Amino acid sequence: MIVLQPGSGPVRGAQYLPSGPGTVRWGRLPCASDEPVLRVAPGTEVTIDTVSHEGLLDDQGSDPVSYFGGHGVPRAEVLDDAVEIVRELRRDPAHDGPHVVTGPVHVEGAEPGDLLSVTLLEALPRVPYGVVSNRHGRGALPGEMPAGPDNVSVLVRAVPRADADQAAAGTAAGLVGLLPLVDGGEPVVEVPLRPFLGIMGVAVAGDVPPHSVPPGPHGGNIDISLLQVGSTLHLPVQVPGALAYVGDPHFAQGDGEVALTAWEASLRVTVRFDVVPRERALAEFGELAGPLGETVEHLVPTGMDPDLDEALRRCVRQAVALLGARYGMTPHLAYAYLSAATDFRVSQVVDLVTGVHATIRKDDFARVARRGPGSVVGSASGPAAGPVFRVEGSPLVAPTGRGPLDGLGVAVKDLFDVAGHRVGAGVPAWLDAAAPADRHAPAVADLLAAGAHVVGIAHTDELAYSVAGANPHHGTPPNPAAPWAVPGGSSSGPASAVASGAADVGLATDTAGSVRVPASYQGLWGLRTTHDAVDRTGLVPLAPSFDTVGWITRDAGTLLAVASAVLAGAAPATAPPPAAGPDDDPSVTLAWSPALLAHVEPTTRAAFTALLARWAALPGVRVRALADDALPDPADAFAAFRTVQAAEAWRSHGSFVDAHADALGTAVARRFAAARRVTPDEEAAARAEADRVARAVRAVLADAVLVLPTTPGPAPRRATPEVEEVRVPTLELTCLAALAGAPALSVPVLVVTVPEAGPAPVGVSLVGRPGDDLALVRLGARLDSRAATTGASNPRNLAATTPPYAANASRTTTSEHRGAS
Repeated sequence: MIVLQPGSGPVRGAQYLPSGPGTVRWGRLPCASDEPVLRVAPGTEVTIDTVSHEGLLDDQGSDPVSYFGGHGVPRAEVLDDAVEIVRELRRDPAHDGPHVVTGPVHVEGAEPGDLLSVTLLEALPRVPYGVVSNRHGRGALPGEMPAGPDNVSVLVRAVPRADADQAAAGTAAGLVGLLPLVDGGEPVVEVPLRPFLGIMGVAVAGDVPPHSVPPGPHGGNIDISLLQVGSTLHLPVQVPGALAYVGDPHFAQGDGEVALTAWEASLRVTVRFDVVPRERALAEFGELAGPLGETVEHLVPTGMDPDLDEALRRCVRQAVALLGARYGMTPHLAYAYLSAATDFRVSQVVDLVTGVHATIRKDDFARVARRGPGSVVGSASGPAAGPVFRVEGSPLVAPTGRGPLDGLGVAVKDLFDVAGHRVGAGVPAWLDAAAPADRHAPAVADLLAAGAHVVGIAHTDELAYSVAGANPHHGTPPNPAAPWAVPGGSSSGPASAVASGAADVGLATDTAGSVRVPASYQGLWGLRTTHDAVDRTGLVPLAPSFDTVGWITRDAGTLLAVASAVLAGAAPATAPPPAAGPDDDPSVTLAWSPALLAHVEPTTRAAFTALLARWAALPGVRVRALADDALPDPADAFAAFRTVQAAEAWRSHGSFVDAHADALGTAVARRFAAARRVTPDEEAAARAEADRVARAVRAVLADAVLVLPTTPGPAPRRATPEVEEVRVPTLELTCLAALAGAPALSVPVLVVTVPEAGPAPVGVSLVGRPGDDLALVRLGARLDSRAATTGASNPRNLAATTPPYAANASRTTTSEHRGAS
């Protein structure tokens, strides 16, 4: 492997902080009076070099070249910054700790009462070796180990794994440690590399720098080996700017760290510093008395005290308080849950102050409505709304690259593979049988590579076989634009996350309308992409002939940025320029069908026809009505679609449905029962009719963009018969794009008044030729902005679309600067 000397090798972060005499503290941790060595904005990724203290200490000769040389390490593999630190800095072994920490880093905007969230994005070994020590009569067995009067330090080499591929070379995944069974023996015992930082912390108040060994409310030497790449440590900020630091790098550690040290070795880490304002922190975690860890699967409260029993008690109290603040769980029930389902682990017993941490499984609370941003618990005008996310994090998955989507948070529909997570598909029995994905679905990976991060896995209707947005297992996510109404589905969770401000982008699917319907109901932009334009690998199917990937956003600019990043220039050469002015707009023909309007409720029909008149007055826009026979009868089109969809749905999931008779709610179970009965002859006849419909729609699209209301009206009220009554009229409109394999964009340009409820949004769909996805989004943005200047109502101005917590959510502003509409 390559030795990562200062300034050499890969640097992932936007900022690079080397370790050296001017950027580290040795033996003491930062306090309020220390000057920062770096200043960053929240959300910044910083690559930081860390140096292990092993080989630097007085009892090891204070000469890393000589110490490691005595263990067979050549000078070229000894870190130059380690040599400089020993040469230029001094510590008092009687009063200072051993650790070297890099920092402090001032994070703009962090204030006492906030939380600083430190997410470990990458941990690269800087050298191919590390040390495990049992010294000074310390460890779990003082007086017994070491057996003699001398200190014992074991150098452990990291060597390439025999089964590692070339891509893993030099990373923790490609290396393994080897130990012999006896001194001088052949190294045959494997020690897997699980790198993490033993020290992450914030500065304490006052001007007395704390000793580096005992951990505390500031974090510091917490030594929780669970906090590996992908994890986050939330720390209560104690001074302005937080003054964060990291150090005590490890290649691996067993819980307890019984010998005194673990496998201590220098790392180059990339971390992201995020600030969680106090109000949001209280809603998400309650009042924290100390550090709180968070991994993909677990919440990790901590407890610390010189007495191990008291450390356990403190950890239990913190866990009970966390469950109460986050989920509203009463203390005696939280106590019972923890006793039945949560492991309490000894972090370490060797750092003067012992540590205990708990591992609370997030999935155990998948059915519970969160109290913080991202969920709405209850409503004065209807039944309580269910949660938006099944799993979420801060973030749940970090970006893998930088690009046009930097800073955007994504809510992923619970149908896509997200590495390390199971897919639930809206059905608990499906989730129970699922194994964690070993890689991201391409639709997820594309967004991460372009700079976006995943904020959570959002709920879906059962197996995506519904457009209502209701789920009998998890509840119905909220509709912030119309709190009395259903959110629309099946991409209900991603749409609600975007509408509430908990995410910027909803990664969703659309088979019959599952992007467009929730976008219409919640006043959002929603794009169903051309069939097969986006790779569907790693996606739970419903009806592959119609399944597509799509996105939901609050504004056209964000949608265009996402579509452009993923489709990679797939728009044809005829696409209009992104910023055409009022006098140079390319001409476009908008075709509408009077026959389709017969299926639209009167108030929406009137608003739609008025909008067409305004669009017809725009330069370069021609609006024409189609003849009644230009498109097949909507009922015939939907009948063909429904039959083919049902046949494919049964092939996709019939075996699961048969094996889990009680796994589905009534409505979806009824659809699968009908799907079971579709015969091969019925399917063949339906496919022939579907082909006829597709040809007719494509004929219209050859020289025009088809325009129609996305849904027959606003969202129906929750828990009423109207939810099922509007299903067929809705799908008669949405199935046309699906049958044609065409892109369809729902634009939030209509608002209608619902009696005894209030204003509610309705989308208008633009259906374009296959491949015209980007041109369609540009056209929608152009028409939306022009409609606004000529007096059309804009549902994004509805007070209902801005719930109280959205204004304070840090993600609500990330896409506003991108708006092209």
